[in-house]
Amino acid sequence: MKLSEVIALIGAGYTKADIEAMEAGEVKKETPKQVDEPKPKPETETKPESKSEPAAKAENAELLDAIKSLTAAVQQKNVRNSTQPIDTNTDIKAEADKVLLNLYNN
Repeated sequence: MKLSEVIALIGAGYTKADIEAMEAGEVKKETPKQVDEPKPKPETETKPESKSEPAAKAENAELLDAIKSLTAAVQQKNVRNSTQPIDTNTDIKAEADKVLLNLYNN
């Protein structure tokens, strides 16, 4: 028996004794035992002890209001602390104004 055949038999679930018996010419009529994988147990839904729904909704509403007010405060702070970009070309503009005034006056 070739090595690849032996490996295929091992993969099919045959034991070393079964394979040796096949090589010797003794064929067992039993089929290899299938290995049963344990089935996952169905998970029971366990809900944590929760508050009653109206109380939970009220708490959620309070939390959402707090988040909204915090967001508004952060946005206001950002607006107050923002600055306009500085125009770095002021020197060029001043020079251009001087040149145009000289041309106009002469």
